[in-house]
Formats: sequence, C-alpha cells, structure tokens
Amino acid sequence: MSSVRRAKPLNEWLTEATETLQPYLHAEVSVVSLIGRDTFLARKSNELNNALGAKIFDSYASGGGSSIDVYFSLDEGSIFLVLNGFNDLPDLLQMLEGAAGTPLFETIGNAEKRYLQLFTFISVVSHLILFVEQGCRFDVSLARTLKSVNKMRIATTNSILKVLPKNLLKANPELDKEGRFAVPRFAFAFHRNKIRQDLGATKKRELYEKLEENLEQQIYNVFKLLRLIENSHRDNMLGYLPGKAPYAQLLPPETIDHVTESLLILAGDRKETDVEESEFPFLHSLLDAIRAPDEEHIFLRPRLGQFISVAKAILPVILDDDAIQKRKLDGLLNREARFIDSVSEKALEEAIREYEKEEANPRHARAKSATASGKLFTKAEHDKRFARAVSYLKSVAPGDAKPLIDKLQDECAGRWQMGCDVVSLTGLSCELTAHPAAGDLTKDRDEWTLHYSAARHLHTCGCGLHQALRNDPFSLKDANYDFYMENANFKCASTMDMHKFNVLEERDADGELDTGEWTAARPEPRLLIDCRETRSGSQENASEPDELDSVVNSDFSDQEPKAPSLDEGQGAAEETVEQPSVRCDEEATVSREDKKGPRALICSYEERRSNLKARNVEFCDGVPHTLMPGLPLFPSWQLTVVGASNSYSHSYGLRDMPGFRPGTDYLLPYDVYLEVKLFIGFEYECPKGHRNFLGGDLEPVPLAKGTTAKEMIPKDAAEQLLSKVLPIWRPCTCRSTVIGQLMRVHIVTPKAPVQVTIDPHVQVGSPEGHFCTGEGPLELGWAKYYVLRLPYIYSGLDGPVLPPSEVGSFGRFFANSIKVTYTPFSWM
Repeated sequence: MSSVRRAKPLNEWLTEATETLQPYLHAEVSVVSLIGRDTFLARKSNELNNALGAKIFDSYASGGGSSIDVYFSLDEGSIFLVLNGFNDLPDLLQMLEGAAGTPLFETIGNAEKRYLQLFTFISVVSHLILFVEQGCRFDVSLARTLKSVNKMRIATTNSILKVLPKNLLKANPELDKEGRFAVPRFAFAFHRNKIRQDLGATKKRELYEKLEENLEQQIYNVFKLLRLIENSHRDNMLGYLPGKAPYAQLLPPETIDHVTESLLILAGDRKETDVEESEFPFLHSLLDAIRAPDEEHIFLRPRLGQFISVAKAILPVILDDDAIQKRKLDGLLNREARFIDSVSEKALEEAIREYEKEEANPRHARAKSATASGKLFTKAEHDKRFARAVSYLKSVAPGDAKPLIDKLQDECAGRWQMGCDVVSLTGLSCELTAHPAAGDLTKDRDEWTLHYSAARHLHTCGCGLHQALRNDPFSLKDANYDFYMENANFKCASTMDMHKFNVLEERDADGELDTGEWTAARPEPRLLIDCRETRSGSQENASEPDELDSVVNSDFSDQEPKAPSLDEGQGAAEETVEQPSVRCDEEATVSREDKKGPRALICSYEERRSNLKARNVEFCDGVPHTLMPGLPLFPSWQLTVVGASNSYSHSYGLRDMPGFRPGTDYLLPYDVYLEVKLFIGFEYECPKGHRNFLGGDLEPVPLAKGTTAKEMIPKDAAEQLLSKVLPIWRPCTCRSTVIGQLMRVHIVTPKAPVQVTIDPHVQVGSPEGHFCTGEGPLELGWAKYYVLRLPYIYSGLDGPVLPPSEVGSFGRFFANSIKVTYTPFSWM
C-alpha cells in the first residue's frame, strides 16, 4: 500500500484512479489545491505533507514543465492537488536547460501558458485554494496571475458546460450556470516571519495576530481592486475571502536551536509542550469550513467517481489552445513577453518607415510621385533600402533580430515593383517599370519606350533669345543637340548662321564611312538686329518682330505655357518650372509618324549608335575629348552668329534675352587694339532658367537702379576674367542651393579687321585630358555678335559626369560621396 501514499501526476492518476480507488468511488470528496513556489531550501508542500503524516508530495521537480500532482486522502475525505511549474526554482532551471537556443521570453511564455491552463483547471474543480508563500510578504504578481486565470476560466466556461454530464447539470442548477464545482475559498500561509523566537508564546501570538490582520487587509484590498472577489456578478468572481474567519496565517519556523529552547524553558517562558504542532492545524480548520452544510459558495461536492469523470472531460478542453482566441491568450501571458513583442513590433514599423524614407539628396532619390503612387524601385534601390532598414532593425531589435528581419523582408517584398534601373544624365532615376529602352536591338523598335524621370527644366536656346521647358534627358544627343537644333520652337536653329562641326556620317548604303567635307567657312550672316527694343522705346533700323518672339514651349509638353517675357523676368521662370509634369505614358508614346518628334530622334540615334558598336566602328561616344579618338555622331557645341556687333549696346545690355537677373545682362568690355572694344560674357544658367554673367572677381555684377554699366563694371574686368579658370558649376543668384552651369560664351568682335579665335577647353570628372570641340581654334569674323553654346552634359571615358548636387566652393561638387575638384573652363 506504500504506492497509495504517494501523489501522482494528474493524467496518470485519472487513468488509474477508477481501478485503484474502486471501493471509494461513491465517497463524497472535497477538493483542496495548493499553489506556491519551491526553492532549493523549502518546498511549498512541506506543511501539507506534515498534515497528511507522510511525504505524499515528494518529487522535487516536475521535469521542467507545468504539472499537477494528485493525492486522494481517505482519512480527510479530500482530493489534494499541488500545482508545479515555472514559478518553482528547480523547475525553472530544468526548463531553461532544456530550451537552449530558444529565446528566453519565448520559453517562459510557453511555460506560463501551460501553467495558466492548469491553474484554470484547479479554479474549476477546487473548493479551497491554499497559497503558500516562502516569505512573509504578499506577492502582488500573484494577483495578476489570478486575474489572467479568471479571464481564461470565463473564456472556457461555455466549452466546459458542453462536455459536463447532462444529468449532473440538471441536478445542479448552479453548476449548470457557473461551470465549476464552487467559488473556491482563498487562504494564505506565510513562511520566514521576522518575529523573534526568544519571545514568549503569548507575546508571539499577539504579534502574529497583528501581522496576519495586516496581511489580510492587503490581500483583500488588492483582490477587490482587481475584481477577483465581491464582484456584482458571482460568475465573474474567481474566489472569495471569508468575512469573519481568518484566511492568512504566519507559519512558525520548523525548528529552533536547542540552546535557545533550553534557556526559554529554564526561564519559564516556554514549556516543552509549547513546541508548535506539526500537523498544520490551519489546514484542518479550513477543511472544516468548506465541509459546512450551509456553505453558499459550494455548488457540488462530487463523489470520487464523479470527480474523475468530470476531470477527464474538462481537462482536454482547458488545455486546448483553440478554446481561447489566440489574441486573447497572448494577452494573458507574461508581461515581459508582451513588452518584448510590443518593442519588436515598434521596431519593425520603424524599419519599414526607414525602408520607405526618401534620401535627403534629391539627385540620388526617386521623384516623390513615384514613391507615393507606383512604388517603383529598381532592384538595386530596393536592396539599398532594405539593407538600410535591416541595419536599423539590428540596432534596436530586442534579442534575436532574425525573425523580425524575415517579417521585414515579407513586408518590403510587397512594397516595390521592378522599376527601370536607368539613371538620367542629371542623376535622376527613370520612374517607369522595367521596359525595353531605345537602342535595345533584342527588342522590336515599336516596343521601345523612352525613359522618364518627371523632372523638367527651363532652358535657353543656343543663341540665347528664347527659353522652353525640357524633360530630364536620358540621351546625350537629346541633351546636347536635339533640344537646341531639332526644337520646333527654336527658329534660330534654322534661320541663323552657325559653324558646322565635324561629325561622323555614312556616305552610302554599303556602310562606307566618310567624315564629310567640313570646313570652318564663315558665310555672310543674315543679320537679325531689328528684333530688339531699346529702353527708351525708340528703335534703330526697326522692323517687325519675326517668329523668334513667338510663344514657345518644350516639344515634350502637352500644354503650351507662355515663355517668360522680358518684363516677367525671374518670377515667370519660377512659375514655369513648378508646372505639373506631363504623364509618362504620353511622353513615351509620341506618334510613330512624327519623324522629327523626340521619340523618333532618340530612337534613331540610339539605334544607329548600337549598330555602330555592333559593327566595331570607331567613333567618339560622347563629347569630344582629348583622350577619346574618333568623330562624334553629333555636335555638342554650337557657335552661332546672332547679329552684327552693333546689335549689342553697352548702354542697354541684353534685355531682349529672357531669364537674366536684373542688372546682370551686360557684357564686359575689353580693349584689344587701338582702344577698339571687344565685349565678352560668360553666361551661367540654372534649371529654373535664371541667367547671369560673371564679373572679373567671378561673381555677378548687378547694376544698381539708376547706374550705368560704365559706372559699375571696372575697365579691367574682362582682362581679369580671361586670365582665370572659371567654374563650370556655381551657385545661382536666385538661391544658394540652386546650381548654375556655364552654358554660353557671348563675344562681340570689334568693328575693325582684327583676328579673334576661340579654343574652349573644359575639364570635369577625370583630371586626365579635357573636353573640346574636336577641332582647332575657331576663327571669328569681325564686327559680329557670336554665341558659343557649351554642352549641357559632359560624357567622356567614364560616362556622363553628373552635375553637382551641392556647391561649397568653386570646383567642388558632391558625386558618389567623393569630393572632386574641377579645373573647369580655360580661355585659350
């Protein structure tokens, strides 16, 4: 019978009890549960073992998991349940040792879930729940655990009622309503009190009672605050505390040292019979209380056989994870795990924001409209953004970041599409999805689609007389030639005389190449000096304005906004560039019939370029450069005769030309021979169409109101300027953050038979070599007004040179995070 005097795990006991306890199946029983914590020095079940007269509950650990040990006492007529779990220090250590490699709070969370489920079972079948504390203070965390248990009990009540025997429910209406044997009575026992053991029994008892009353008051206040007791609805109460009977007891020490005991006996303060009994009388008083026939909180005192059948029915229901919604179940688990989950969720949200965040540098960021509407990222851009988000996540994620990185990958996978990975010549990405580009010989020409970045700029024609909007260029020919020479709005390209630069041309259909018979001849220009007004309103040699003064607009545009007039100045230019961009599908589907349209021009050029490369024909694939052999396919420079020298008046400046900042439209005089003046100006233009000339100190020289050019411009300004190296890019006068580019050189040759030559050299990107016209010095005729347009984009051995995004000093720009110093323009 020794085996009968040992507690067994719940599942094992339920399997064997019907057979081993068959003679007692009809005995009425009370169910008593014990909750507490084990340490290496004491077990929560020690007092219970003393009361039962044997080490019934003797297993020191439950194997690292939550469990219930069960024992039926025939003498007490009771079933005793002891809950073991992760609160027990030996069990906690075993559990952690067996969960190596698993996150700590995940392990604790899983253990706590099973602990709460078994605790819920105890709350359903118990008449009395005794809480044993290893200290002398009430643990408030127990109250939070009880609140979670109560929520689980309420959530599983309906499921429990479905599996209870119908006849049992019919005979017990309260059981049918509550789904439990009773509203269990709560009681508390505390170890390791601080009362001195050398005090007499009477004094000690007095102190014990005061401490017990204080503990009872604390427990009552906490339980009432959490609505665990005295709830307006009894079915919402987890248990109850008796109104008059004591429910908290301080347990005396198990032993006292023999010297102290002998001295107390000799002093008469202690008798040999005063040694506390070890039968745990507090437990017996509690058992007598729940056996009282008038106890209103007990709905059913089951027979042993009924308890076994009910326990077998409800235990699987309570242990079923689906019995409670996962969201509710997760909310009941340990606070640490919930805190970690909340921090992890917040970190994931911030990482997603980091992924979606646009870069501060606009040259390396996609236009905002693309991110907001299409989420078009290239694969490289997606990888860059994802790496940035992962780096952030690793720096803030609690514990192992891998699960969060996996979630981040799933989130980001749906936040981007495969965008075109081509970057424009100014550094902006194409906004379209991946598409066949012009020049792709593996695709039919009708499938080609032009790249589009949504950026548009206001630029001036080659002669400087008119402005128009242009789309961000992806083709070098579009950037340096088509916009100026094939633009229907720039009539100057077809009406003015200009120098013809050497280019590569095909002579016949057999593919034989010839450079053409190009010369530097200067035919007599058709002078256009009558299309300007003077400030006084009078005209010299006046005639009706020609088509050059018509309303212009970019050939890319789907609107026809008016070009900035002479009086509108800067404001009109700024308004123009803020117009909404044209739709990319309209941009990409210009009529196939338009032989001079932008699509036809770009496609023809890219097709020819690809064919020449496929045939290994040597040509200069870019702007002519001293280190690049061969002729270019088109001229990137433009030298135009805009009129006779008398078309420029130093008294009135260039007020016919739009975009100049007030007072900055004057050329610099230069005495070259016998006080015959040559006028020269180095013109800078920004993407907003603002233009200005530089003075001798490399800064604009605006004229104050009421002053003249002769008064404000030093006589030696031109001489100073011609001896310096000019920057290709500098801050614009409209705003320090806007970049202006050296785009034109204006030269008014003297009215005398003197020889003027120009041999421009530009050095950007690589310090080796320089960009040039590909020809020798260009001779200029006398008494003429010339404008030399420089390339908008410089493309050499290393590809296009991106304009700088910031200007800190001359020759310094930001590109690929490398600081490069340029020696831009030299007058030769």
